[in-house]
Amino acid sequence: AGRYTRPHREVIRAKIVLLAAEGHGDAEIARRLDCTDKTAGKWRRRFVQEGLAGLDERPRPGRPRSFSPRRDRRGEG
Repeated sequence: AGRYTRPHREVIRAKIVLLAAEGHGDAEIARRLDCTDKTAGKWRRRFVQEGLAGLDERPRPGRPRSFSPRRDRRGEG
């Protein structure tokens, strides 16, 4: 969690697990990390059930996002 090279979401998940290991509840973890109780509970639960693999991203349902090559129209000519 102390490395700056990991994506922010991975760092937050690691911090959730570490704070849970110290005995903090979902509400306290959420307050400290500026996330919701639901988020803290989700990652705690997945870690307990699946270990470190539970903290990985999972494929999302539906069509993958696609972005057209259009230029940003906010102020660019």
